[in-house]
Formats: sequence, structure tokens, C-alpha cells
Amino acid sequence: MSIKYCIWDVGQVIYPYTLDYLDDWAWLKTSDKENFKNKGGVKKFNYNPYMAGQFSFEAWLEEMVARI
Repeated sequence: MSIKYCIWDVGQVIYPYTLDYLDDWAWLKTSDKENFKNKGGVKKFNYNPYMAGQFSFEAWLEEMVARI
């Protein structure tokens, strides 16, 4: 048996999800909590180019680290 279809759930189609836990963790790890809060944390990051495969995981990670 082979996989014919794969559903990538990025819009809470199959199950509810939240970025709250990641945002809380990143806030705890940052040295500049006020700057992190002012930039909107991980919730304000534009994930669309990454989800569309327009840049690598490494580039995405660098962008995320810049917010922390």
C-alpha cells in the first residue's frame, strides 16, 4: 500500500492548534523581552513563504531567531 494523498493542515482544518506554547517558550528564552513583545513574537511571523517552500528551514530559523 502506498500513500496517495497527504493533507497538510495549516488552517486548523483537521485539529485545533495554537502557537501560544511556542510564543511563551520563545519569550522565556529571549534576552530582550520588551523587543520580542513589541515585534509581536512568533505569532506575527509570516509563515506563508516557508509553507510554500520558497526558502529553506535554515533561512526560516534565522528569521525566527532574529525575533528572539
